Amino acid sequence: MRVQQGTVGYDFDGNGHDYFEFPIVFSHQYQKLPIVQVSVEMFDGWSVNGQVCRFWTKVENIDRKSAIIRFGTWDGYKIGGCRISWIAFGV
Repeated sequence: MRVQQGTVGYDFDGNGHDYFEFPIVFSHQYQKLPIVQVSVEMFDGWSVNGQVCRFWTKVENIDRKSAIIRFGTWDGYKIGGCRISWIAFGV
């Protein structure tokens, strides 16, 4: 079994965003589709409506050599920054 891990993220650029895509590329191609798990290490944001923090993450477009991690908010919440760790494992 091969395991790979990494971290992706975004730092505040003065603009509030509500959606990000982080493409990841594995160091080696897997023989079969790997399982990719994500963990949110840091999230900084604000709400224009004074709402509670709401965010989501998902991994899409997984193939044997890459994937896309998506991170977003809703209800008017804006992203100031985030850091996401990922781990992929398979054969």
